[in-house]
Amino acid sequence: TWGLAMPQIATNLGWVLLIAGPIGVNGGGWLADRWFARGDADAHLRVMLISAPVMLIASVALPLMPTPGLALAMFVPHILGAAAITAVGGAALMVIAPNQLRAQATAIYYFIISLAGLTLGPTSVAVLTDYVFADESALRYSMAIVGFAAPLLSVCGAILIRRPYLRSMAEAREWHT
Repeated sequence: TWGLAMPQIATNLGWVLLIAGPIGVNGGGWLADRWFARGDADAHLRVMLISAPVMLIASVALPLMPTPGLALAMFVPHILGAAAITAVGGAALMVIAPNQLRAQATAIYYFIISLAGLTLGPTSVAVLTDYVFADESALRYSMAIVGFAAPLLSVCGAILIRRPYLRSMAEAREWHT
């Protein structure tokens, strides 16, 4: 879209990932820990519910920006939100998983989110571009649509699993008493 060379793109995205990724992971984890310590049993899901709309707005705006600088600026909240969601998702799983299954649960969690992110995301963008828009120049619109749908699905999923998650937390507490 903007005619940038691959090394320039890689450097810019690399800096954002290097800085915003750890801030998102640690910030999301810190907030979830703080809320959890004060008694909010669903603290991890709440952090996800806050992070997903931030990611959604940035993910839609990013490919539609008129300049590479503005697109890079939108990449920052996208990465902050995505990193926070990934971190608190794993932490939420640890709260309800039995000790002897935590490693396997973590491996399955990261396998599923990696598989979904590396297959469904790019494939959805390609299908929209090739078969819905039938125009390579519409790639940015396909990316915006997928950038809207994925975080929205995360929010819907978090809302749907809240009650079963809280029941699982109560069950997990019984293991320790």
